[in-house]
Amino acid sequence: TFQRAIVEGARAAQLREGGGSTSDGTSPLRRPLRVLEVGIGLEARVATRGLYGAALDELLLLSSGGGADKLPSSTLSGIDVLGVDLEVPKAEVLDQAREQLFHPSGCILPSFRATLDVMGGNIVEGLPQFSDGYFDCVVCALTLCSVDDQERAVNEIRRLVNPSGGTFGFVEHCAVRLNEEGEADKVFLNWQQRVLDPLQQVVADNCHLHRDTDLAIYDAFGVRNDQVSKILQKERFFVDDMWPVSCQCSGVVQRFI
Repeated sequence: TFQRAIVEGARAAQLREGGGSTSDGTSPLRRPLRVLEVGIGLEARVATRGLYGAALDELLLLSSGGGADKLPSSTLSGIDVLGVDLEVPKAEVLDQAREQLFHPSGCILPSFRATLDVMGGNIVEGLPQFSDGYFDCVVCALTLCSVDDQERAVNEIRRLVNPSGGTFGFVEHCAVRLNEEGEADKVFLNWQQRVLDPLQQVVADNCHLHRDTDLAIYDAFGVRNDQVSKILQKERFFVDDMWPVSCQCSGVVQRFI
């Protein structure tokens, strides 16, 4: 999910803002790709578990002229990842996360740089220091279940995503929907979510078990009516080992180019 979001965000940024000219007539992006991770967490799990690695590998491969669907040579100068959360990781956690980010498994270009910084902030209250559409890509993992106002949080994410091809990639747990294909037999889990939801909010830092997070995202981005965004990828699935948050959703939304 994050790989698709970051790579598609990079393609759109190159088309939108490329300056100068390359040998194949397209224009390189003269600045690093801007990625915001909402809810980076104290453990910086996305980075420390190497989940940016596949995206970086593909960006490096494409920028070096490799791959069947390559970008122009030297298209990207690098990637700047900014993590935001109410509490930020400690220095030693960030060091581990940066080690993962700076040393993807694929090819390395001397001119390609990767940075990871963090800042305290509340996505519900907004990040006014960043202008509309500042980020080429925003990613979020298991965060929108816990925000105080999900609608405001998702609307702020949409504001921060560039309206000309910027992407939002997410992996969240969500409510069972019995009318969804493959979920009609999840009656007991649906009941558990509803009954345990108040307790879960108390013991798990405001985590809600029964939010239609994917629908909230599609509504905010205008994709349900095909207005101003499109869905590049979506999936609903179950991870039994993560009960009671076993019903999960993931997707990539792109604002129209």
